[in-house]
Amino acid sequence: MSSDPENPLLLDVLTASSTSYTANPDEKTLSEYPATVGKRTLLISVLQARN
Repeated sequence: MSSDPENPLLLDVLTASSTSYTANPDEKTLSEYPATVGKRTLLISVLQARN
């Protein structure tokens, strides 16, 4: 998951390190660019709801 700076309802709690990336564990090699890279990768996030 990556954050959207325009969305005030999604808050970053814990981000990944700057050298991290996301990939499909079933693929042997990276054939596509990773979905998220570095500090944009959210390990823990909070989503607020408007009820």
